[in-house]
Amino acid sequence: MLLWIRLALFLVLTCSICSYGKVLIKRTHEDQSELPECWNDNSACSYVELNSMGISVQNICRCKNFNSCPDQFDRYDGRTIVHGIGQYKYCEEAPRLRPCSSHDIALVITSESNLETETTDYKLQCLCPKNNIFVLNSTHLRDVDGLTIDAFLFNCKSPEICGFRQPCMTITQTPYTYFEKKVCNCPMDSFCPTDLRYAYQSTISQFNRGSAFYMHCI
Repeated sequence: MLLWIRLALFLVLTCSICSYGKVLIKRTHEDQSELPECWNDNSACSYVELNSMGISVQNICRCKNFNSCPDQFDRYDGRTIVHGIGQYKYCEEAPRLRPCSSHDIALVITSESNLETETTDYKLQCLCPKNNIFVLNSTHLRDVDGLTIDAFLFNCKSPEICGFRQPCMTITQTPYTYFEKKVCNCPMDSFCPTDLRYAYQSTISQFNRGSAFYMHCI
């Protein structure tokens, strides 16, 4: 799987260099020719996030029929589903979804790979309220005729109060992107920092091209 997709999956699943200003900087992986083709019209083609470091774009797949995938932070373009500080973008009109219940599978991320190629599909199945988070429900792994299929299913739930030494947020950063993922709510009289100098722990990805940071309530 392409590195930037792996880091995006890691960001979701784990809770699933640093500038301290507030200037809006748009970060994106520029070469979209490397992207696999989107599976269908209900597949999100990119994810755009406005966070404490500006705007980051995670390109997921390439639209069919020479359509372009939106990469602007714009909820009114008709091709967007909003969740919290992020926007999922679509090649054509965004699907119309009903609100999620706590038992619904709200998001399915599927990866198919063999020795030569790999594709990833992000599919939202209902509308998750902006203050809720995606929580991993189950993982399904199987091999079919040399093709490895990994599926990750997520519920939409209200975040719990952070436990002792539990990260309140994970942050992933590559040369192209910077994403923040809320994990839980800090107890009263504390808050979840976004300043990486307060990171409790960090990990570096393969080839030293990206890092993940774990933030704790202070």
